Amino acid sequence: RAEYCRDYATGRGVDVLTGDLWMIGYAPNSWDGLTNALKAKGISDEELLKAGLVSKSERSRGVYDRFRDRLMIPIHDIHGNAVGFTGRLLPLAPQLQTNAQPTEQAAKYVNTPETQVYKKSSILYGLDKAKGEIKRQDLAVIVEGNMDALTSHQFGVTNVVASSGTALTEDQLKLLKRFTNNLIIAFDQDSAGKAATIRGLDIARRMDFNIKVISLPDDAGKDPDEAIRKDINIWKDAIRQASGLLEWLYKNAFKNKSAARPEEKKLIARALLPEFRHIADAVERDAWIKRLADDLAVSADALRQAMQPAAQNSNEHKTGSSSAPQPQISSAPNRNDQLHDRLLAILLLQPKLEALAKSLLRGYNLPLNINAEQADYLAILADREFEDQSAATLQKELKTVCTIIYNEFSTRERQRLEQEMRQAENQGDAARIQNLLAQFNNL
Repeated sequence: RAEYCRDYATGRGVDVLTGDLWMIGYAPNSWDGLTNALKAKGISDEELLKAGLVSKSERSRGVYDRFRDRLMIPIHDIHGNAVGFTGRLLPLAPQLQTNAQPTEQAAKYVNTPETQVYKKSSILYGLDKAKGEIKRQDLAVIVEGNMDALTSHQFGVTNVVASSGTALTEDQLKLLKRFTNNLIIAFDQDSAGKAATIRGLDIARRMDFNIKVISLPDDAGKDPDEAIRKDINIWKDAIRQASGLLEWLYKNAFKNKSAARPEEKKLIARALLPEFRHIADAVERDAWIKRLADDLAVSADALRQAMQPAAQNSNEHKTGSSSAPQPQISSAPNRNDQLHDRLLAILLLQPKLEALAKSLLRGYNLPLNINAEQADYLAILADREFEDQSAATLQKELKTVCTIIYNEFSTRERQRLEQEMRQAENQGDAARIQNLLAQFNNL
């Protein structure tokens, strides 16, 4: 099987040198091979669980190997230390039915869970190898898949890292900030992960990165890996010709839509007007509004009016009275957004946990419904984070996430109420103080 795995890696275009440099390997088709080998070295079940190398059996007190019959891709931190793994199921590999646990499913990818040393939000795949070239070129290229990054390095474009298809986090961007202020983002063709990555770019904009986006030709392949193997110059040209983020968003908003149809005019405007609000310079913002007005054959004044209600509604949602506390809305994603997405991903897998989530949130009106725009992104998030988790583990994770969300909300609300009570005290408004105090005590 190891020979079969080597042949598969070669078939994917991974040469021997690249396999060695990136430590590509194979996990044998065994439920206890790694467990027994490490136990012989004095490592306990508890330590193996904490390292994310094994999973706890649901039908006994023991553990079993997490990775079995898979191509193994180690994940390294910025210093080159191996902190986790991604294991890819080998094509045509026998399904593990003989010894399978009742709930076991052969997922395409199995990943190391969060551990003391592996924090997914703080890791960029390949940064340990790319950081020198990123600093030299003053430019980081970010791709979605690990194989995209690996293939780019193999063919000589080495200032490339992978986000693993999730939204860029503040911790990841802080790592990149050490080496460059310039980012180029490459999406897979028709990627459902675009929404996730775009949201991460809002954080990058707040951190003053200069951002461009790569547009691969339609016939280049479905992702950078395919484009590179077809012709490395396609990839080099795409990097060189990357367009500004807003220009890319503008073109993408019109993709597969007809600007002649009123309903689709509205969809295009709805996608772009929030982006225009990010533009600090009034002259530049007005130029974009006029361009959109011309392309939609509507008046610029109509677009300016359309921008206003969204802001007003947002403010009303934040400050309007309600019997239950309302979630705060921000124009850019933050830790609260990431926790919210994590909660929704769990509910996508286990909808019956919604009642438990509502009870744990204790009146905090956090939206738990999943709309069509979120579904693809959340499906990817759920697959990457929870693909092999049991129902009991998902319930435990949901409890943890809900507790963090409510505690952080409670802290923010207490700070707000304290500030408003001080203002009411300065105004001598005793009735308002009592009302605010009652809200404070109910948290």
